[in-house]
Amino acid sequence: MGQDILMMLRQDHEQFKHLLDQLKDSSSDETDKREEKFSELLSGIDKHMKAEEQMFYPKLKSERSSSEEDVSEGLEEHHMARQALKELEGMDKGEERWKPLLSVAKEMIEHHIAEEQAVLFEHADKGFSDAELEKMGEEFSKIRGPMSTSG
Repeated sequence: MGQDILMMLRQDHEQFKHLLDQLKDSSSDETDKREEKFSELLSGIDKHMKAEEQMFYPKLKSERSSSEEDVSEGLEEHHMARQALKELEGMDKGEERWKPLLSVAKEMIEHHIAEEQAVLFEHADKGFSDAELEKMGEEFSKIRGPMSTSG
């Protein structure tokens, strides 16, 4: 028996929050650690968002018209997160501005995660059976691919 999509999304979210915490707790003289953890975050979050956008969000929109506005907001939050992460990626990880921008990105991503889990997961719980959620988990996993699990 596979995992349902909501469990998989929660696991990814926990991994991202953990990486963000590690980055926030790092100091400017730990640029190698920042590079490694940020690269892991960027790779994972990119795969995760693409899989949500290709499979999870469209299914929510088509199954539950009441979720359409919430899905659109989620997509906009993905767009804003990508912009912040792209700016962070292009900066020297020891630069003074890097950590404050990381804090803003962290708040934005954690807000998105909390809202997605509270609102969109409820739409999914109401709109799909356990079997459908499990099948969606399999599809999501194929699209997203493997996640790095260093901690």
